[in-house]
Amino acid sequence: MEFGRRETALRRLADLRGVWIRIYQMHALLNWGSGKGRQNQKEDDEFYLGLGHLDDVGDNILGACDELMRFLTLPSSTETHNLLTLKGQMRATHILSVGEALFESCTARRGARFTILAERIKAAGGLPKGKARVGKNTT
Repeated sequence: MEFGRRETALRRLADLRGVWIRIYQMHALLNWGSGKGRQNQKEDDEFYLGLGHLDDVGDNILGACDELMRFLTLPSSTETHNLLTLKGQMRATHILSVGEALFESCTARRGARFTILAERIKAAGGLPKGKARVGKNTT
């Protein structure tokens, strides 16, 4: 049973890694306007998508990876000694509060930042309305 859960978790982490790679590739490779979209951009344009934009995407991905790693390496809060003593219960409560904050940051805050980064591409003219899906624009 334990190995099955571990293997499932590893597969899901690999899937998540694949999604993050595709997101980075979309931001790096997406071109519009018959392949001249990035070429026609000027560095002083309001929505310039240069290396700074890719740095922001990479920073968001690395931050999400870091927060996910910290979340996954938190000690268990359901062990017997955490449930029987007052000190253990306080420790379990602390572990849960740290875990909730990390999980919320990794999912909601980082997800919202990915959305903002995709909106930059839309504002620069890179994504037509309704085509913000990663798979459609990287294949």
